[in-house]
Amino acid sequence: DLAALSRVAQPQLRQAQRFYARSRAKRRWRAAGLAAAAMLAGILALNPAIWHWLNAEPYQTAKGMRRTVLLSDGTSIELNTDSALRVFYSGQRRTVWLERGEAWFNVFHDSDRPFEVVAGDGRIRDIGTQFNVRLDLDRVSVAVRDGEVAVFAKSQSAPLHVNAGQQTRYGEAGGAEPVQTSDLMAISAWRNRILLVKNRTFAEVAEELERYHLVRDDVEDDAG
Repeated sequence: DLAALSRVAQPQLRQAQRFYARSRAKRRWRAAGLAAAAMLAGILALNPAIWHWLNAEPYQTAKGMRRTVLLSDGTSIELNTDSALRVFYSGQRRTVWLERGEAWFNVFHDSDRPFEVVAGDGRIRDIGTQFNVRLDLDRVSVAVRDGEVAVFAKSQSAPLHVNAGQQTRYGEAGGAEPVQTSDLMAISAWRNRILLVKNRTFAEVAEELERYHLVRDDVEDDAG
């Protein structure tokens, strides 16, 4: 007589097994989520810069486009073609991450809130100035028009100071190169929608044009 109960019990048993399996999966996901949250909190506690980057305001331009961004303190940033950066402001610091391309900075100086540009394997700290920063893969070029900046390259123990009319770059060999006189007319010509190149090979000129246009220039013979 009891054998007939299996027809009633089996469906209910299968339903209970499915419910149990779903409950276990949810508990595993909750545990994994809590573990991930704890890990993220630990990472953010050890490296607050990640939290700042996550909360930074993004700005970018497409190929052939330019954009001027006016920040809350009066600082202005001009983005060249195909460029991207993030801006984070707080009561203690002002940080910009240049992620791609080129930008011109006209910084309102505030000694209580340092203004820094993080680019490649280094950072540039403003000391009341106008300056240009360009990121090409892992190479960063810095040119100063007015004032002074301090360049902190990853492998250098002390900053390199770059004054008005000077430039440097870092990234290829790890440290910043010695400062030299800059050609600001050529460097900043893009701000007037002019592409000015000097002492470049034809291949380098073609590569530069690709930054501004949705075309690809293949140079087979670079002679001359």
